[in-house]
Amino acid sequence: MLAAWILAKILDLPGFATVAARACAILLLLCAIPARADDSVFAVSRIQVDETASSATEARELALTAGHRHAWERLIRRLVPLRDQASAPALSATRIAELVSGFEVVEEKASNVRYLAELRMDFAPDAVRRLLRDSGVPFAETSSKTVVVLPVMRRAGAVLLWDAVNGWLAAWQGLPPADGLVPMVVPKGELADIADIGPEQALAGDEARIGAIARRYGAADGLLAYAALAPRGDGGASVQVTISRLGAGTRGRTLVRAFDSTEGEDEAALLARAAAEIRLQVEESWKRDNILRFDDRRTLVAIAPLTDASAWVALRRRVDEVAFIERSEILALSRRQATLRLSYIGDEEQLALALAQHDLTLARGPTSWEIRLRGAGGDTAPVPMPAPAEIR
Repeated sequence: MLAAWILAKILDLPGFATVAARACAILLLLCAIPARADDSVFAVSRIQVDETASSATEARELALTAGHRHAWERLIRRLVPLRDQASAPALSATRIAELVSGFEVVEEKASNVRYLAELRMDFAPDAVRRLLRDSGVPFAETSSKTVVVLPVMRRAGAVLLWDAVNGWLAAWQGLPPADGLVPMVVPKGELADIADIGPEQALAGDEARIGAIARRYGAADGLLAYAALAPRGDGGASVQVTISRLGAGTRGRTLVRAFDSTEGEDEAALLARAAAEIRLQVEESWKRDNILRFDDRRTLVAIAPLTDASAWVALRRRVDEVAFIERSEILALSRRQATLRLSYIGDEEQLALALAQHDLTLARGPTSWEIRLRGAGGDTAPVPMPAPAEIR
């Protein structure tokens, strides 16, 4: 990594103790590490379009217009809490196209009068932020780390996870791909999954077991989805669902919901509806926790202990990717630590949660705040978060 090499060489110079050498090092590092936010949340993929018209050309134009509308609607659902989506501005197809920085035709088929395609559209982050902010629409853009869902079900006294009769696992596996700020992966129930973790271990929050299956699926945390299914006297069924996110950098929130089958709704349909609503509620809770509050601006000075030059470069890159941080300044830099002033929006809890999604911890040290790369030597726990009341 060029920036790390440059910094290491400068830090080794005898004259580094001078103010001029420090300034030189900082200038080189600032030039080598451009600020950049995580813009992937503004990309919308798997957009399916199918239009018919008097010609293939006209059908394609209609499809692209429809694709822009579908992409914008999905972006709004991703970033804006459900209760505020109605306040999002109604945009013409032309205005939506102005917000798109690029698009890709992943696959297409056409006849003389019909056009079918799968599209991907990338929205310009700054333009979208400005539009939503100027319209007074609350939004979040911090993407969670991927979580692996563990759908445990209790039925007739038995606790099930990978069993073929676990309809709760089947319900989660049957959901369409997640499209929000909380990427979720549902295990396939293969032999490796069975070896990694059992239902009792999942319920006990066994960190080692949950970590093993999470790593294998490319996830960072676990999401325990516990469903207790019980028959009703009228022939229907009820299911109480408890959701707990397990892992570092989370707020430890527990969601509890109860669902009753409706007339004509069988067990599979009940569990499918419950899984879909629970996933939506997890998304909504995440968005509410990460709303960008532009009317609440704060400043925080933090010490960043350093092990080597590459750790400093990695820390700076990750800090620059956090949406809550509007500006980061280097107040002091030495071989062993850096002092940063972070100008951010929201409160310390939101900042700590956002940093955790980039493998950074924010904690109160003996005399000041400390920010560290997760897993680095002396890694500290995140700032303790108050456990909110259960949501029913």
